Amino acid sequence: MTDQQFRDAAYPETTEQVFATLLTIEHDDLAAAVLITDAGEDIVYGSDLLDGAGNVAAKTGTYVNLPIEIIPPGQTDEQMRGTIRIPNIDQAIGEMVESISTPARITITVVLAGDTSVIVGGPHFLLELANVRGDALVVEGEISRPALTAEPYPKDWVRPSVFRAAYRISS
Repeated sequence: MTDQQFRDAAYPETTEQVFATLLTIEHDDLAAAVLITDAGEDIVYGSDLLDGAGNVAAKTGTYVNLPIEIIPPGQTDEQMRGTIRIPNIDQAIGEMVESISTPARITITVVLAGDTSVIVGGPHFLLELANVRGDALVVEGEISRPALTAEPYPKDWVRPSVFRAAYRISS
């Protein structure tokens, strides 16, 4: 789908095209990924849905329909964090809150509700879900991008003692 086709589908005067958000929450402490959608009905994928670059946009399994609210983090320093709110009506969500203590990885993908094999947005990787808290009604947490500015760079310095071939002098 081209940018113009997306704009035509997203901003027409009338349309039959409806977008569905697919939310995948993963963590090493979870037995399986938590799969949620706001499509109006559950979405089942028999195999992984891949984007044009071969990245997994949606995992194999059933995305449970829930009215989720996502405010993604912005691209600027002014809005570095977003939020997510999920009704606490699925046992997997409560187990997620209780079992993780470190940030979880999330992927957000937008598909056409009428044809869930058509990706119209994302997948958005490298998002973290932290400060997850919940009660009997709602689970909420903060969405953020990892702070890549705090990563050590460069990991290895190019030195003659380490990269001898790079410093060979031909005579």
